[in-house]
Amino acid sequence: MQKPILFLLAPGFEDNGRREYCSDCATVWGVLSYFPAIKEAVEIRYETISHPREGLVDYLVQAVTIARLWYYPRILKFRKMCA
Repeated sequence: MQKPILFLLAPGFEDNGRREYCSDCATVWGVLSYFPAIKEAVEIRYETISHPREGLVDYLVQAVTIARLWYYPRILKFRKMCA
């Protein structure tokens, strides 16, 4: 079974000409270090601050494509049943 994916900004990224961090991501890192079982149960993918966040976009495009392939035939079948 595939692990849930957690997207976080990479720690200590460069933005506005200085080194910065995301306070929300730091909170999540704290929880993950306090509960190692959670960290082992998820796949963590680090993203850059730049937009669009390529890894996240690629993942969502793939998920939508899979959903369309799975749901579309069922929607057509349902429409035929209702007609």
